[in-house]
Amino acid sequence: MQNMVSQAIVTAYLLTGAAAPSQAAVTSAIELWEPNGGGESLLELVAELAMEYRGNASDEWQLPPELQRLVRMPYIVRAVFVLRLLLGFPRRVCARLLDLKAAEVDEYTCEALITLAAQNYEKRELENIMNNQADHNQIERLAYELWQQRGSPYGSPEEDWFHAESQFRGERSATLSEPAFAIGPIEE
Repeated sequence: MQNMVSQAIVTAYLLTGAAAPSQAAVTSAIELWEPNGGGESLLELVAELAMEYRGNASDEWQLPPELQRLVRMPYIVRAVFVLRLLLGFPRRVCARLLDLKAAEVDEYTCEALITLAAQNYEKRELENIMNNQADHNQIERLAYELWQQRGSPYGSPEEDWFHAESQFRGERSATLSEPAFAIGPIEE
């Protein structure tokens, strides 16, 4: 039961995008739910009520970055993703809860997957850019040191830059290629 309620809370939050409406939806669903009544499951009821209690603020609870990206998606895309993919609701249930046609559920599911994949790609690209900038800064410092070691002569700064770059790349590849442990026969 505790696991079901926890799942209901997360579901409501992802659908509403805010803490207060998600708490209201879960509380109302628990009050209305009839476990032995043969009606809707608690999650279906929570999902249905969360659509009514939907909020605007998405920063009330601290979420992992992956879920923050999900909450920032357009509401209908996020709702389809949560219901269809995270909860595994059948297409017809999603369509009924969201007042959509089955084909629209499929379209929004694809849109959610494409949006999340694009966001993940953008994040990796930004990390690569930041890493390249850090490499550039280190090469620049090394080139300056090499220039100073040569007596700070006038002209030909590219010479120090190329030496620094090859030295930096060589040190970096050497540290990457070293094994984490010694390879060889085990001595007894």
